[in-house]
Amino acid sequence: TGLIDGVGTLGAGEPNETSLDGGYIQMFIARHDADGALDWAKSTHPGVNGVETQGGMVDTTPDGVSVAEGMFWNYAIFGKGEPNETELGADNHDHQDCYHIYVAKYAPDGSLLWARAGRTLSWDEDPDGCPEGENCQPRSQGVNLFANGSVLASGMFTAKIVFGEGTPTE
Repeated sequence: TGLIDGVGTLGAGEPNETSLDGGYIQMFIARHDADGALDWAKSTHPGVNGVETQGGMVDTTPDGVSVAEGMFWNYAIFGKGEPNETELGADNHDHQDCYHIYVAKYAPDGSLLWARAGRTLSWDEDPDGCPEGENCQPRSQGVNLFANGSVLASGMFTAKIVFGEGTPTE
């Protein structure tokens, strides 16, 4: 993974040359073959209220499935224009100015399988949320993708954070 600020081109002059335009600072993930040629590259999109998405750790399985984790500010779109396009962050756009953690899983061809977030609550949502004016940046610190397809992610946070929001395991 890495960051692009504006437009970036990966694999220039190669058959799979890819131009990425994520807007402001956005995460990209790229897969290269054994000889270093670009297989595919994808980036996030900031959406309406997003600003920045940072890449972190990546893991893969022998069959080519990849998983990436990192953090984003407010709102991010993964797999824009793909069948599994996923919008993460403040679902109502009222609770902004927070960093959140993401985990995204990609198929061997680079298409998005799914993306999930750990959303930091803001001070106006919860008394244990991030206090107004504070930088409560969660940090992704590791990710493992197991042969059965399950994912283990680790990191740290300093304010209340919600995983699996809206699901039975929230």
